[in-house]
This record gives sequence, structure tokens and C-alpha cells, in this order.
Amino acid sequence: MSGGDLYELSYKLNCYAYGAMGDRELDLLIADLGELLEVCDKWREGDITHAKYMESVAKFKGKWLAAGSREPRLRALVEGAVSDLRSELLLVIGEDKGETDLATNNK
Repeated sequence: MSGGDLYELSYKLNCYAYGAMGDRELDLLIADLGELLEVCDKWREGDITHAKYMESVAKFKGKWLAAGSREPRLRALVEGAVSDLRSELLLVIGEDKGETDLATNNK
């Protein structure tokens, strides 16, 4: 049954560190590390198999430690931030996202 020390550490990471780093990439890393800690806790408690745990480890390493994985992740962060800002600003001027072509100012 999960809920051991690693689960508690994951909870603390998500509650206290996520969003506190002042860096979106680090926030994502913390969130993913928290998820990996929860999976590890489940494995250590016998709730999942070692193979299932290793799948999660491989996924985490592929995302965060593989050569060439950082640039696409950072580009996605930039695109997401631009999209969020665009949506927010369109709401400020009373338009929904996608209703106005800003280049031609046509609806």
C-alpha cells in the first residue's frame, strides 16, 4: 500500500517547491520528479511491478536527461507562454481566443 516516505516527499515537492522556483522549466521538472517519486513509492510498497516502475524511470530520463531533449521542451514552453498571453490579452479587449485575426484586425 503506497503512502510511504517517497510519497510524502512528492507531496512536499508539489506543495512547496512547484511554482516557487521562478522558472517554468524547473516547475515542470519538479512536477515530473514528484510523479516519479510516487511511482517509486508504489513499487517499494509492492503496489506495482518493478517493470512498471522502470517504464516510468525510462520515460522520465527520456524527457529530462536525453541528449537534445531540452530545446524542444523550451520551445514548447515559449509557445505555451505566448498562447496564454495572447488569450489573456484578447479577453482584456473583449474578444475570445481565435475570433480575431490580429494581423488584419478582422473578425
